[in-house]
Amino acid sequence: MDPGPRQSGFHRLSPRYDAEQPTSDLPGKSNSPLLPFFSPYVSLSALHSEKKADRGPKSCDCKHSWVSVGAVSGRAYDESGVGGQGEALSAILRHLQPTLAFPEGVESLTGFGHYASVLKIAPELALAITTDGVGSKTLIASAMGRYDTIGFDCIAMNVNDIICIGARPIAMVDYLGVNTLDRSITEEILRGLAAAAKEAGIAIPGGELAQLPEVIGGTSSITNLNVVQPDRNAFDLVGACVGLMHPNDLLLGDRVRPGDVAIGFAASGIHSNGLTLARRVLLHDAGYSLDDEIPNLNGTLGEELLRPTEIYVNAVTALRAAGVDIHGLVHI
Repeated sequence: MDPGPRQSGFHRLSPRYDAEQPTSDLPGKSNSPLLPFFSPYVSLSALHSEKKADRGPKSCDCKHSWVSVGAVSGRAYDESGVGGQGEALSAILRHLQPTLAFPEGVESLTGFGHYASVLKIAPELALAITTDGVGSKTLIASAMGRYDTIGFDCIAMNVNDIICIGARPIAMVDYLGVNTLDRSITEEILRGLAAAAKEAGIAIPGGELAQLPEVIGGTSSITNLNVVQPDRNAFDLVGACVGLMHPNDLLLGDRVRPGDVAIGFAASGIHSNGLTLARRVLLHDAGYSLDDEIPNLNGTLGEELLRPTEIYVNAVTALRAAGVDIHGLVHI
C-alpha cells in the first residue's frame, strides 16, 4: 500500500495537560519525521469490505501472528539489551494456557494470547481484557522532567489493543511503581491519565501506587541495602484494560480477503514501542542528546521521543458508526 505524502510538521508539547483541556489542542496530532526509521507509516490499520455482511456466529482456529515491519532486525534489538522472548513465551504458554479451563461457565473465544483475550460470559456478552505498559519511555520522561504525557501512552497502548479485537473499552486500572513518592511527579502522571481516559471514553475506577526504592531506580540487592546513586525520579506505569462486546462481533482477521479496502491511521510518533532501540541508535550510536535541536523537528529530540501515543478509539468508533463492515484491525 502506498501511504502517499506525509506531513513533516511538529507540534511542540503544550505546557501541561488538563482533564478539561480540549483533546484537539493536545500534541502528537501530526506525523513524526522519525517515523521512517522506527515505525511503519500507519500505527493502526482497518481492513473492510464495501459490502455489508450479515452478522452471524464466527469461528476461527487461526492464531495471532506477529509481523515485523521495517528493516530493524532481531539482532539489533538483542544488541540493545532486548531479547529472550522466545523462551519466555514458551514458559508462559506451558504454565498459563491451561488456566483457560479454570473458570466455570466462561468460554475463551480467542484462545491464549491476542491483542486482547476475549471471554464469553453470557450468550450475548463477552469481556475483552488486556494489559500493557509504557516501557522505557519512562526514562525519557524522567530525563526530560516531563510527566504529564506518559498517561496517554499507558491508556493508548491498552485501549488500542482492545478495539482491535472488536470490543469497546470501558475501564482501566493502573499500576504506578515509584522509587520516591514525589507529590508533583505523581500529580502530573495522574493528570495525564485522567485526560487520556476522557479522550478514550473509559473509567479508571482504581489501581495501585507502590513505592519500591530498592526495586525501581535502585541498585541494591536482597543482601546489600546500600543503594548507590538511586534514581529518585524512576517509575514504572502499567495498565490493565477491559472492554465489552457481542460475541459475534469478534475480530480475528479471518474475514480478511484479497480486494478488501485498507484504511491507515497515522502514528503520532514512535509511540511506546522500540524506545530502547531508539535510545541506542540516537543517543548512543549517533551521539545526540535529548536537548539537541534536530533539523525538521522544530523541537528537541527529547520532545519528539516523548510525543504521546495516539488514541484510536474515536476513529474506529466513527468507522463503525458510518456503517463500515470491518474485517480486521491491526495495532502496529
